[in-house]
Amino acid sequence: MAALLKHGVHIRSPLILPSIGLSSMKCGLSNISANEDFSATTKLKDNAIALASKGFLRSLKPYNPPDNAEQLMLSIGKKFFGSNLGKNSRINNSQEKFDILAECHRAFKHSVPNSLLHTIVTFGDIAEFYQSPVTTTTPLDEMKVMTLPPNLHIQHDYVRFHPDTDVMFGGVSAFPKSSTIVTGLKYKKKYKGYKAKTSWP
Repeated sequence: MAALLKHGVHIRSPLILPSIGLSSMKCGLSNISANEDFSATTKLKDNAIALASKGFLRSLKPYNPPDNAEQLMLSIGKKFFGSNLGKNSRINNSQEKFDILAECHRAFKHSVPNSLLHTIVTFGDIAEFYQSPVTTTTPLDEMKVMTLPPNLHIQHDYVRFHPDTDVMFGGVSAFPKSSTIVTGLKYKKKYKGYKAKTSWP
């Protein structure tokens, strides 16, 4: 009886969580300098490596630099840097960076994503970004329009086994106890799944 009473008291007791003060957060942020430059380690090439390792299904708009991209960048650079224009011309402050990128957006109809704003430090970084194409297609989709070697064949629309439609061997699968489960909403309309019969359990 005493055990049940103790259990009931523990159930009705309020849950008390430890509070985290702002002092601990300030302590962690104090180690980061406000003027610290993070652009030395992250560049456009690093972003390409990260894109290759994490996948291609990202919300990016395709972009092809125009033929006169170099001339447009030179005109924009002379407008802001004048005779001091060079590849290593450093952007002084955030307002100047905003004005230059806004001018580039009007000229190229393409903007720098938020994840890359901290990598823009010099005028050469801006020129490299706007002269680099952005491809959003996967390598498998690119192979559809490529000229492949004669000994290479890629089957883009794979074939799924279903006992009701594949009756060449009497509806018998090579994997008789393996089900074909289609989970995606997109592919449920294209491929029909089935649940295989199992003898156990």
